[in-house]
Amino acid sequence: TPQQALDAQLGDKVGQQWMPQSKLGMSIEGNWLASSWMPGGDSEWADWQKHIGWCGFPTQNGQKPGLISMSGGWGLALSSHTQNPDLAFKALKVFQNEKHAAAYDTISGSIAVRKDVEQDKKYLGSNPTIKFFTDLAKYSQYRPANSQYKEVSDQVAIATESVLTGQKSVKDAAAEYDSAITKTVGADHTEAAK
Repeated sequence: TPQQALDAQLGDKVGQQWMPQSKLGMSIEGNWLASSWMPGGDSEWADWQKHIGWCGFPTQNGQKPGLISMSGGWGLALSSHTQNPDLAFKALKVFQNEKHAAAYDTISGSIAVRKDVEQDKKYLGSNPTIKFFTDLAKYSQYRPANSQYKEVSDQVAIATESVLTGQKSVKDAAAEYDSAITKTVGADHTEAAK
C-alpha cells in the first residue's frame, strides 16, 4: 500500500518481517540484508539460505560487463588541525593494515576494500553472502560524493510519494522531477530518457 511504501521503517520490515514470513518474494538489496538473519542478528532465520537466492543487477541493455552495482562506502580521515599529524597517520596505518581491516570487515559485514582481505578465510566465512557481494564490487559505480547527490535522491522520494499518495499523476510528478533536477545539477548535466 502507499502507507507501507512510505513507511520510514520499510527497509527493516522487508528484511526482518516480510521476507522471513514469506510475504515478499523479491527485493533489491545489498550485503547488509543477511546480517539480520545470522545468529545474533535482529531477525534470526535459521534456514534462510533454503529460501533466498542472490543475483547481480543486469546492465540496462545487457551491455558489457553485463552487471552493475552501486556502492557507497565509508572512510577514515585525519583532521588538518591535529597537533600530532605523524602519530595520527601512524594510527591510521594500524587501523587499516591487513589484520585490522579484515577484523573490521568481518565484524561489521562490510565489503573488503583490500585485495588481501578479500582472500581472508575468516572474512569469507563471516557470512554466506560475503563472497558474492565482494565479487560484485568490481562492477560497482560509486555514488557521487557531493551535495547534489542527496538532492537528486530527495527528489526521487518526493516524486514517488506524490504519485503513491495520489497527489500527482506520473506525468506531472516526472515533469516536476525533471525541473527540480535541472535546477539542481544544471541543464548541461542532464540527459533526456531515450
